[in-house]
Amino acid sequence: MLMPVDRVALRARLRASGRHAEAAGAAAIAPPPLAGNEPTGMDAATGRLVTGWPWVMQSASRVLTTAYFEEVMRPHVGSNARQLFGELAHVRTAQRFRWAVGVALLLFVPNLRPSAIQQLSSDRTGATGWIAEGDYLPRAHRGDPTSAGRRSIDLVPAGRGGAAITG
Repeated sequence: MLMPVDRVALRARLRASGRHAEAAGAAAIAPPPLAGNEPTGMDAATGRLVTGWPWVMQSASRVLTTAYFEEVMRPHVGSNARQLFGELAHVRTAQRFRWAVGVALLLFVPNLRPSAIQQLSSDRTGATGWIAEGDYLPRAHRGDPTSAGRRSIDLVPAGRGGAAITG
């Protein structure tokens, strides 16, 4: 049998302890100030705030490793690059991979304007190394197309023991 709860006494105890003020004020704590309205998001590994170029690298990694229609709420976000892993390494596949990476970065990573996607290495086993270069636009999500310089992203397949994206 459940015991009745005296709500008036419960409220009085909470007010006396001061815990209700802490809980109400927790939402009012301002996040740390950002330098120049850089892109901001949540780190996928730690859940902490991440800003600037690390957030752009995380976004690029998420987009390039997600296939279309894989996410339920955003089926249009993703890349065809993952489908090309394991195909024969020849010129046509390389061009399709270059196209898939370029389109995904251009459409879904607003703070990076890709200018070149180059194949750095290739061997007989089909292992390839790629690099994507472009302009870092820290305030592009606010409509400001001012570049903060050129940046590059190394595309290393996770199957080869590396992270999907390093910068």
